[in-house]
Amino acid sequence: MMVRHSYIIVALLLFSCSSEVGVETVALEDILPQSTYPKDTLTQAENTINLDSISEFRINLSNAVEDSALFFIENEYYLKLFPDRLTNVSREQELIILDADTISITVWEFSDSLTTINAFYNWLDCFGDKCAELKIGDEVNFSKNSVLTIVSNYHLIYLESSTGFNMNTWQKKIIPTIFPEDLWIYAVSQSARRKARWQIFE
Repeated sequence: MMVRHSYIIVALLLFSCSSEVGVETVALEDILPQSTYPKDTLTQAENTINLDSISEFRINLSNAVEDSALFFIENEYYLKLFPDRLTNVSREQELIILDADTISITVWEFSDSLTTINAFYNWLDCFGDKCAELKIGDEVNFSKNSVLTIVSNYHLIYLESSTGFNMNTWQKKIIPTIFPEDLWIYAVSQSARRKARWQIFE
């Protein structure tokens, strides 16, 4: 009798184990971290922008580089930087391809020159990849990337690229075309793995 009961218990266990169990499938891309940078270089067709939603900043930037091949990368992109902690009037940020260079450009607008200068001085307390204290005129390496920072009476402008870009063209042609009314105060540029170069404007 005990043997029969044992066979019945084993049979019930085997039957319950063989019943279908619901399995949820998870896609690999759902669990892997996603990059904020695009996987592929965009073509002109993929980069079509709805003119109703284009920002004034994009229009001005496009006009300033009209002789070059400019692409706005449409993937979601947000690079957080120290001036984002400070009170500003507006903030623009784009990840672009200009000719062969991929460049991040961020522009903060402030209410007046005193606020802009104070924001820049606060940023110098924790500047670059190493969050090092930087003084005006310091010729040091503060970033692994190529960086150009320009300060005017109303704007802080920050450009960064891991590959390098023509800083001279940006500083002397593109940025003044976008902001023709601004008075320039400081510019600090640093090519990757080199030392910073400063310009102080009267």
